[in-house]
Amino acid sequence: LGLFTVFGITRAAGGAIEAESSLAEGTTFRIYLPVYHAEVMEQPPAPMEPDLFPSQLKNVLVVEDDNSVRRFLSMSLRQKGFGILEAGSGKEAIEHAASALEPIDVLIADIHLPDTTGVRIAEEVLKHQPNLTVVFMSGDAKELPETSVPEHKIMGFLRKPFRVGEVQRLLHLVEK
Repeated sequence: LGLFTVFGITRAAGGAIEAESSLAEGTTFRIYLPVYHAEVMEQPPAPMEPDLFPSQLKNVLVVEDDNSVRRFLSMSLRQKGFGILEAGSGKEAIEHAASALEPIDVLIADIHLPDTTGVRIAEEVLKHQPNLTVVFMSGDAKELPETSVPEHKIMGFLRKPFRVGEVQRLLHLVEK
């Protein structure tokens, strides 16, 4: 896993990472996670709350140049029944949109990619998929840059690291 992914998972669990580096000796990372004490249950657990997922499956195009982030997000959404297309570049995302056999309902795109921006990807993908809703994500941008993407098409903005639950809540809103 990449350090960004480990940081996100550790933070989501309420933990911390400590790094120590010495010249010619290397770097040591210590991960601290909270202790969890489970209670022994005499009764079966109450039924869980229903998922926040749409009853109708949606097709999601995930555009992220960091393989570990893209794979983790895609895997998490796929486990909940979403159809997933993955792209590691703007060119690949636009090719997916142009050749998709089924409509793409949601585009989740990183704002900063090596070959383009998430905003440009959204503008191009909307030409092929006009009913698309867009979610932007970024680890360094504090807000969405200027865009010609219609405001009603932008469902949200995620700051990395984020929890998968944040993405799931946004996707639930898309259905409404």
